[in-house]
Amino acid sequence: DLFAVRQHPGNHMDLEFRTVIKLCKAVLLVTSTDSTGVLANAQLSDVLGAGGVPQTVIPKEETRKCIGLLRMWCLVEVNAAREHSIPIIMVAGTRSPSRRAHLQGDQFLLAKLLFLVDITHSECRDESDRDTFLLGPVRSTPGGIGALNARVRGAIVGAIGASSSP
Repeated sequence: DLFAVRQHPGNHMDLEFRTVIKLCKAVLLVTSTDSTGVLANAQLSDVLGAGGVPQTVIPKEETRKCIGLLRMWCLVEVNAAREHSIPIIMVAGTRSPSRRAHLQGDQFLLAKLLFLVDITHSECRDESDRDTFLLGPVRSTPGGIGALNARVRGAIVGAIGASSSP
C-alpha cells in the first residue's frame, strides 16, 4: 500500500504523522532533479564549499523547496520513522520527460544531497513550526539532531550503494 501525507496545517490530525508511520513497513523518500536545475547542474565542489566544508544552503530558495530532504514537514515524517525504527529507503534521480513514472538513478545527485542534509536549516513557511514540530521533538529523542541527520545520511548512503549494484 502507498499513501501520501497532507502537509497543510489546520486540523491537528493532519499533522499527526507518527500514528500513521508507526503502521508502515518502510518510508520511501523520492527526490528527483529539481525543476530549476540548480542542484542537478551544481558541481560537488559548489556543494562542499571552501576547504571541503559542506554548505547547507543552496542559493535559490525555490530549489530548496523542491528537495524533500530539505523541507521541514518531510523531515518530520522521517523523524517519525526513526522514532519507531521504521526503515527509510531513499531513491534519487532524473525524471524521464517521456515516461512519467520513470526515474533514472543519479549517484551524483545523491552525493550532493549527502552533504546538504542539516535539519536545522530545513525549509518551512512559518519559522516557529521548525522548533515546534521538528527541532523540539528531535532534541528530546536519543541522539537528538545529530542522530536524525545521520539517519537521513544513512538512507542516502544506502541509496548510493544500491544504485551502484547490478
